[in-house]
Amino acid sequence: MELLNGEAAGSGPVVVETVATSSFWHDGNVFFLFGFGRRQQHLGAGQTRTCPRCHNTTQWARMREYSQFTLFFIPVARWGRRQFEACGICGATVAA
Repeated sequence: MELLNGEAAGSGPVVVETVATSSFWHDGNVFFLFGFGRRQQHLGAGQTRTCPRCHNTTQWARMREYSQFTLFFIPVARWGRRQFEACGICGATVAA
């Protein structure tokens, strides 16, 4: 007769313990997910003007651009905001 953990084989149920660990904690370390970058937000239609770069007359798009810091995909801080209009053909910008 074989022995498993000091008991006879087949003498009772075998209990298997599993321990789940979170991906945020490993050996006492903490995992942070952060991001940094510039974002552009479309505000609507701008003026109709002639582009100084491509020389096409078209309606430009009014845009807002800013830098931001995110922590776990949540915006924490924004700075460097500016508004401008962009040519829809070549992407040239003019301060609004």
